[in-house]
Amino acid sequence: MKKFDKERLLLGVAGPVIALIVAVVLTSGVLLASGKSPIEPYSLMFEQATYSDVQVLIINQAGMYYLAALAVAIGFRMNLFNIGVDGQYRLAAMITAVVGAHVALPAALQIPLLIAVAMLTGAFWAGIAGLLKTTRGVSEVSRRSCSTPSRRASSATSRSPRTSACRSATTRPPA
Repeated sequence: MKKFDKERLLLGVAGPVIALIVAVVLTSGVLLASGKSPIEPYSLMFEQATYSDVQVLIINQAGMYYLAALAVAIGFRMNLFNIGVDGQYRLAAMITAVVGAHVALPAALQIPLLIAVAMLTGAFWAGIAGLLKTTRGVSEVSRRSCSTPSRRASSATSRSPRTSACRSATTRPPA
């Protein structure tokens, strides 16, 4: 068993803390340069974070970023450079939503099924880029174009006329 390494822990914590400090300083600088007070947006953010629906939204967004970062980290551990994670994630989410809408199983079966569908879809999409790299020698930058079709497909399905009509119907002011 490895001994606790205090220096490694400090280095692991220092990165996110420094990133947060730099983000706050840069954002505050931009707000000050535009003539706005940086205190108001930060106080509003902290106030909004106390609401349960905002907390759920934060967790959902953080989960998405965590999964994408995990996918990239696994690739890095294998000396692979995966810059198509966005496309893989979007396509997997879209296909999983379609499967989830058409399959009605008990939750104990449906959740693992949907996780497997998402994983297989993302792996398939990444496999196209891997196949191009191994058989044709296509560079990572060129393989980035694999994300474009999935991004467009997910955008097109989320902006269908039916969903636009639903959004406009729910946002109309009462008569």
